[in-house]
Amino acid sequence: MKKFYLSLALICLAFFSYGQNYGLLFNGQDTRLEVDHKPAFNVTDTYTIEAWIYANAWKDQAWMGSIVNKDTQGPDRGYAFRAGDNGRLSFVMAVDNTWNEVQTTALMNTEQWHHVAVVINNGLMTLYVDGEPSATNSYSGTISPNDLVMNIGASPGFGGRHFDGIIDEVRMWNVARSQAEIADNISTEFTGSEDNLVAYFPMNEGSGNVATNLVDSDCSATASNMTQDNWIDGYAIPDYDLSILPIQGVDVVNMKNRPVKISVQIKNLGTEALSDIDLTVAVDGSDQFTETLPSALASGAQTTYEFQTPVDLTGLDNPELTISGFHPEDQNSLNNSKSITLITQDGNKVRLFDSEAHNFGSGGQNHYNSVLLPASLSEYQTLLLHIDVACPSGGCDPWDQPANISAVTDAGSFEIARYTTPFGIACGPWTVDVTDFKGLLAGPVTFHSYVQVWGQSGWLVTIDLELIEGNDPTPYRRVSNLWSTDYWVYGDPDINDDLPVAAVDVHPTTETSHVRMTITGHGQGNTNNAAEFYQTTHQLQLNGSSIDNHNLWKPDCPDNPCSDQQGTWLFPRAGWCPGQEVIPYVVNTTSTADPGTTIELDYELADYTNALNTGYNGGSHTEPHFRIWSYFVESSSTPYEDYLNLATDAITPTVSGMGAGETLDELTITISNTGNVPMSDFTVSYFINNELFASDLIEMTLSVGESMTHTFSTLSGFNPGSQNVFFGVVSHPDDENIGDDVAKDEVGTPSSTAEVEAALRAVQVFPNPSIDRQVQVIVPSTLVGSTFQLLTATGQNVGSGIITSEQQMLQVPQAGVFFLHLQTEDGAVTSRKLTVIE
Repeated sequence: MKKFYLSLALICLAFFSYGQNYGLLFNGQDTRLEVDHKPAFNVTDTYTIEAWIYANAWKDQAWMGSIVNKDTQGPDRGYAFRAGDNGRLSFVMAVDNTWNEVQTTALMNTEQWHHVAVVINNGLMTLYVDGEPSATNSYSGTISPNDLVMNIGASPGFGGRHFDGIIDEVRMWNVARSQAEIADNISTEFTGSEDNLVAYFPMNEGSGNVATNLVDSDCSATASNMTQDNWIDGYAIPDYDLSILPIQGVDVVNMKNRPVKISVQIKNLGTEALSDIDLTVAVDGSDQFTETLPSALASGAQTTYEFQTPVDLTGLDNPELTISGFHPEDQNSLNNSKSITLITQDGNKVRLFDSEAHNFGSGGQNHYNSVLLPASLSEYQTLLLHIDVACPSGGCDPWDQPANISAVTDAGSFEIARYTTPFGIACGPWTVDVTDFKGLLAGPVTFHSYVQVWGQSGWLVTIDLELIEGNDPTPYRRVSNLWSTDYWVYGDPDINDDLPVAAVDVHPTTETSHVRMTITGHGQGNTNNAAEFYQTTHQLQLNGSSIDNHNLWKPDCPDNPCSDQQGTWLFPRAGWCPGQEVIPYVVNTTSTADPGTTIELDYELADYTNALNTGYNGGSHTEPHFRIWSYFVESSSTPYEDYLNLATDAITPTVSGMGAGETLDELTITISNTGNVPMSDFTVSYFINNELFASDLIEMTLSVGESMTHTFSTLSGFNPGSQNVFFGVVSHPDDENIGDDVAKDEVGTPSSTAEVEAALRAVQVFPNPSIDRQVQVIVPSTLVGSTFQLLTATGQNVGSGIITSEQQMLQVPQAGVFFLHLQTEDGAVTSRKLTVIE
């Protein structure tokens, strides 16, 4: 092992006056800094770690690129702050000897300085990139420390996890630093005497084999496998640096049926203000439009820009959306664009994970995907999660591995489904009803897929979320967390296994309620084969009284459709079977949990003592434990919170004439209030072929459930004899659901002949309005064979087919406003609005 040496005088010097900003270069293979153990280096429930990093290359997975690590396994203890996988930042720490992770999306670049931080704050872990909160996850339990050395640039407990790039300015605090404290001091050099600072490595020595800890020089960092060449220039902030952050605001449900608004976060990472920033939107590599940021962006400032022009992704298969920024003085082009591929599915399905490799190799056990769902899911009767596992080229993992899917929101992390992989074979799909989580899954959600797999083979995991429309008499949900742990030790006489009583305030408007618990037993206790193979009965209590006896046992494993597995798949288990979803335990509490009161819930585990051993029995096996995620779920016919939403039902052009003589005679837009709060003073706009031509302020109040039609007085931009794609848009600063703000219609196509155009204009729908849900579609003979779609006012397809005759009857499923879109074999289209009344 090569080391270089520094004089003792430098090692013991606590404070320095540096004239040069240095950092240390790590080669991604065998270089590291080692710091002797000190209790203050173990994270606590209030703790912060910061560093500047410059990646020369990202490792395949985030867990491979160690920044500051103090991690070990068997049992899991300590923590790891790391980055990789095209720029994902990750932090994992052991809680009750089980790893708990938070991870960002891929938002950092190679060959660019980024400031990274993690803040632990009493149950929440938050990651910051360049001073901005970028990911949050919750945890519950006791943090598990260790007495190992701490590493910078490598892992003390796991080989091969080395950072490839420069690390500078490592800081550790025994308090939870605020966003302002982090952002305001990104470029500050400290002295080491600051309150609550427990370690500070500015790495400004420029030579030698020691990076001094200015807080305690006796706990400085010693370099391994480094030479003088590893001391290079440290972090530096450019004068002008425009950064495009991850794309937001793409409603993955509404985008299939209507144009959608999009937004993007932009940050000025330079020291000088930026103005006149151009932003270009491209779809599948083709530029669509460019808009200019209306105001200057100060140094360090970040803003979310919502594009005026909607993006039309309808009919596209897995479209790639790219947003690029341009400023003439920008000194760093590496962070000027971001792309996202939106995977489309039939119907109201959203692909959350697409054959994602989960393993203990390059794939990793954890995968994250952030999506934007409609801000209200009240119109959907059922939400289903479909889970499928396939084998990679080298075969599936041979063991039955616990796995789950969580929703990470501003309120924390919630396990919404759990399953167990089969022994060594592909299987699925399994379906879990997640309707209980309607309130949590609306709007922006980060989904976390986890498989606790320790082999290199692992699984290819595919997960779809299906939203099924229908009438739900109590469509609004409210979820309160009761117990959330992946490792509740059972039967150890030295550990109290009594779950804490959970107090819940039942909302006054709640109409139905229930407890939803996903609980499974694991481990190999020597007494009664607990907890995996131990059949026993636990008790659910409400306000001190038993409301249900729960026999935690699944005896039907032999009936599992995922058959012909290896191993012990036929054996019954405590609440689960290999190769199957875990069925939640549900107890109705409607009659016992009175609205407007505070209730106490308790789950009393049956008495059990693992008499022959405690703990890990010398590390030879996993002790008996439960995985418990439980919620109190409330339902109501009225929203639990205010919901402000205006929706565009239709944009309707009226065109007369033919070919070059066409004229736009009238253009109307229909708006409705689909929220539960009256809305006033909103703006309606129309675009033709991606160009804005008019915006009108509507100075009126639209009551809940009310609709209105506005006629534009300005009629500009129409192109006679050519394709005219109309977007109608409603805008309000408080609108919570931008996914339904846009409607589309089009007149003519570039290839349409005058005859086809005339035929399209001759299409009639009769009677209109209809009172018996039947209409007759009348078309010229030249349009027989055309296809049609019947869409609701919100863009939902409720009927499609082929026009087989000049007079064709069409059955409409319900009362309401609809749009009949007809398309010829050559691609020419027309639309007709029709109304069905009761």
